[in-house]
Amino acid sequence: MRDFYKGLFLFSPPPFPTKEVSEKQVKDYLGKIFIPDTLVLTDASPETCEQRMLKRKEGYPGKYKSLNKKQMLNRIDEMKKVSRIIKDTFESQEVEVIEVNTEGKIESLIGIIDKRIKNKD
Repeated sequence: MRDFYKGLFLFSPPPFPTKEVSEKQVKDYLGKIFIPDTLVLTDASPETCEQRMLKRKEGYPGKYKSLNKKQMLNRIDEMKKVSRIIKDTFESQEVEVIEVNTEGKIESLIGIIDKRIKNKD
């Protein structure tokens, strides 16, 4: 089981700067980190992500506080594009990718990871 955790990479859309990030920048970054055996990629709609941020006491994260709703949804969409680049890059390197829709509760993610751990034993 220890080897499973060592090779697991849990990934949610990254909080990149407010400017657009190129595919080359993402791939350059990925070339500098370890390649996991398994990537767990979480996903939710931009609207769900934005609603979750607004439920927090502080609202949008610091560098995004000045954005209006439309700008924030566009920013989240850009983050999702980065997630797809990461997914495609890791898949091309034969990394197992587990995509988890997190529109619902976090328990769905926990159940999937738990199932994977039990299958690796």
